[in-house]
Amino acid sequence: MTDTETRSISGRIWRGTAWTSGANILARIGTFLGNLAIIRLLGLDLTGQLGLIESWVGLITMFAVFGLNLAATKYVSQYLETDRERIGVITGTVLFWGGALAIGVCAAGYLLLLNLPSPGLAPDTIWSTVQITLGGYFWLVLALVMMTSLRQLVAGIVYGLHAFRVFVWINLAVGLVSFPLSYGLTARYALAGALGSRLSIGVFELILLAIALQGSLRRLAIRISIKNGFFHHTRQLFNFSLPTLLGQLVVNPVQTFMLSFLATQPNGLAQVGLITTGQRLSSLTAFLPGAMATTVMPILSTEWGRGDRASFQQGVLSALRMLWLSSLPGVVFFLAATPTLLSLLYGPEFVVATTVTATLLVMQLLIAINETGDRILAAAGRMWLSTANNLIWLVLFLGFALILIPQAQATGYVLAYLLSFTIYICVQLGWLRQLFQLPLRPLVPLVLGTTLLIVLAYLIMSFIPPPWQLLGAVLLAGGTLMVLWRFFLLEIERQAIGRYLNQINAVSSIWVRWRSGRQSSR
Repeated sequence: MTDTETRSISGRIWRGTAWTSGANILARIGTFLGNLAIIRLLGLDLTGQLGLIESWVGLITMFAVFGLNLAATKYVSQYLETDRERIGVITGTVLFWGGALAIGVCAAGYLLLLNLPSPGLAPDTIWSTVQITLGGYFWLVLALVMMTSLRQLVAGIVYGLHAFRVFVWINLAVGLVSFPLSYGLTARYALAGALGSRLSIGVFELILLAIALQGSLRRLAIRISIKNGFFHHTRQLFNFSLPTLLGQLVVNPVQTFMLSFLATQPNGLAQVGLITTGQRLSSLTAFLPGAMATTVMPILSTEWGRGDRASFQQGVLSALRMLWLSSLPGVVFFLAATPTLLSLLYGPEFVVATTVTATLLVMQLLIAINETGDRILAAAGRMWLSTANNLIWLVLFLGFALILIPQAQATGYVLAYLLSFTIYICVQLGWLRQLFQLPLRPLVPLVLGTTLLIVLAYLIMSFIPPPWQLLGAVLLAGGTLMVLWRFFLLEIERQAIGRYLNQINAVSSIWVRWRSGRQSSR
């Protein structure tokens, strides 16, 4: 394995990330403004109700998708260069079963609604809280489940085709409609409007993804079909998606039920509102690592499909380090400025979410590592191992949460999440080291540097008053970028980022010249 080959994997991940991260930035601006409008219009209690409903939508969608989105990404990318004839049947099989499962899950949800316990249940039970929260918006919930499941399936296929560039114009369009729809519908219909805006934006994105998928398949001369291998690929896809679903089944329900448990506590919906607000703010740091994570699995799956284990091994370390590095500057900035940003963006009443938000921001670093590890195991076909690791997290989180939530409410929930996830990440890294001979020593300087930066961000957040807090956060984030660029990025990675910035400058120059030409012609 030559150094050039190793670096080429890093370059491919960075190039794919450049397109998807650029697209995510465009979308994040619109969705952030939309979320900002929703939280300001709803207030703390209704924001908590929205967060609880979205958590249940995610849980139900998990059953509708059944892990087929990740299975589609893996096998479409795996056969992209070795056996393209299979891709059309895989795509048709995924869409067939995805649609059938979504309809079945929504029908089961409707039957469940007919058999819900009576509203006479004690108001402090989890089930009665869920019934009261979801009952008035049940049809919107089912529509959101149907839309979200189909959107995830189509996006999974597009990622498998390595068609990362299409997400630029899709996310640009989604970002443009997010704020006006979110503001207009929420201002008019309150919580129902907020859910309706989620549905409208999601349907719009699904249509654009379907158009992009059709165009990508046409360019590759691939036709969607369910003939000549439907049953074979059904077994192949479900052999991969079943452990994926079981892994999600370990994680997602317990988070949803613990949020519901938190909602039963005194002032519980407001406490869920603190977590929802913290999640919205902390998610702003995830656009670059999130974009990078989506490119890791198809690229490493291609290497695994080629049988190049040495290249795959080096890609593991590159992907892990790169997602960590991409998360760090955003996390330290938002962590240092958390109280100021909460007050400016959402209002003074949300400053009480400072501790919750700060903990969730630290969690973003661990989530970036976990995203990498999960996709590495998926690319290598080790989904059952990933599922077993999730069981470890489940036991730890349940134990910590049941103890801490009654004592500290929202703060107890996020602390339980942080403690259990830290132990889980250590176990996951141990497996990566054993399976792929991952050298952990190169990560030690990054761990020490990250710890120092988190401490500095905490000191700025705690002891510098708001007018200067934002300045301190900017300086700390800028210093972090300089240190990472100078000491941690490889030369090939700096070159890849430089080429991407040059492309942006070139596009900007063309735009400026075009505008100048039009003005002079007038």
